[in-house]
Order: sequence, then C-alpha cells, then structure tokens
Amino acid sequence: MYKHLIGSALPPRLFLLLPLFFCTFKTVALIDSEHLSNACDEVIISAHPDYAPFHWEQDGEIIGASIDITGQILNEMGIAWRSDYVGPWKRVLQHAYAGHIDLIPALKKTNEREQFLHYTNAHFYSNPVAIYQKATPDTQPVHSLDALDGLIGSVNAGDNHGEHIDAFLSVQDVVEVKGLRENFELLARGRTDYFVIGKQTANAFLQTNKMLSQFEIVFETNNAVVHHGFSKRSACTAIIDEFDKRLQLKVDNGEVELAIEHYKNKWLERQLLEE
Repeated sequence: MYKHLIGSALPPRLFLLLPLFFCTFKTVALIDSEHLSNACDEVIISAHPDYAPFHWEQDGEIIGASIDITGQILNEMGIAWRSDYVGPWKRVLQHAYAGHIDLIPALKKTNEREQFLHYTNAHFYSNPVAIYQKATPDTQPVHSLDALDGLIGSVNAGDNHGEHIDAFLSVQDVVEVKGLRENFELLARGRTDYFVIGKQTANAFLQTNKMLSQFEIVFETNNAVVHHGFSKRSACTAIIDEFDKRLQLKVDNGEVELAIEHYKNKWLERQLLEE
C-alpha cells in the first residue's frame, strides 16, 4: 500500500526488522443451546493485538472493550463464541478474508475491507484519525495534508485511515511498523517526522506511559468511527441484523462508553504493574 514497507528498501534514517509471531487463545462463552443456529454454532472473534482500549493482546489473550461488548451481545443471543489471538493485524485481516474467523470488532471501514467484510450499520465508537509529531517549540498544527508532503511518516502495520488519508500516504515515504511504542520511539528519535494513528488508541497509550507531553497532534479528522465486520465467508452472517440491533442499543444506553472507560483504566493498571 505504501511506498516503503518494513523489510524493503527504506530511507537512510530507517531500518527495522520486526518479528512475526503466532499463538492462539480461546475463550468459550456459556450458551443456551436452544437458540443455536445450525449454520452458526460458534462465532470466532479476533482483532488488532495493539489497539487499546478497544482490544489488545495480553498474556496470549485478546481482551478489551470491543470483546467485552461483543461477548455480551452473543451471550444474550445464546450463541457460543471465542476470542482467538492469531498474531499481527495483517494476519487477522487475512484470516477474515479466508473465513477462518467470523468477526472483527471495532475497525474502520475501507473499500478494500468491504470486499470481504459485511459491516454493522451501528458504529461501535468514534476514533478520529490523528497525526502526531514530536513536541518541540516549532511544532504547529497543519491545515492540510500537503504540509506533510516530502516528510517521512509511519503507520501501525496493517492500519487504514480512510480513503483521503490513505491516498495521501500511498504516494509518501511511509513505513509500516508493528506496535505503538515502536512508532512513537521512532518519532521521538527523529527517525520519522509524523505518525498516523487512531486518536483514542494513541492517547490511551501515551497517557498510560506518561508520554502525552512528548508529542502533539498536528492534524485530526473528526468523522472517523469504527464498526464491527463479519467475514462474508462466515457461516454466521445470518445473525448480523439481530447483532446490529443489539449493538445499537448498547451504544444508545451508554454501555459501550462505560466499557471504553473501564478498559482504559484496565490498560493503565497493566502499564503500572509492568513498571
């Protein structure tokens, strides 16, 4: 997608080798067998492993607000589910494309993804796209993406940010780097000039790591939301309409907002324990 990828020829300031890894964690929900569909006897969920507070990998498990809310809905519907950690974000998308997983919660809509995902009408939450730069006395907001033309940027590996931003990045010197910490470290060291990421996710990371003062948002979109996406090759597409209604109810009654705040705190607690 971008001009430069990790492992290909990079600008002189960048050279990274990132390991890939793979493991699986399964959590099985209690179910009411009377309500099981013959076509959909279990929903397999997976998600981005580094996208707090929506979801993240912890001790070989995918947890987070999106997993919690999704599990609640499926439990209410009497449908079994499990949350599998399958590895990096690109692998999650590949598994959904192949139908190896049924549902990816809380991700952005793109034309490419709509080829293999059926999105819910209800959006899970707002997650504006933000462009961060290192905080210096000279750091100033930019009023258009053109102000970043010719600079070196980075994105979290596998992420998309909407057609407008993705089109701009596709003709820029941009590297895909796995992990929020790794992206922000490159920015702090001056190896990159900007980092494009969802604001909710980035601010949760920066706050818990006491790094908010080190970076500034120089550009932001205000209309970015995340939806749930069911694989079009899943046997569980028949439940989408009912799932969609129940998701909208949880958005409207504030349950999603409460879950987001709960998992922001959970993420913070995790970081404090690791210090």
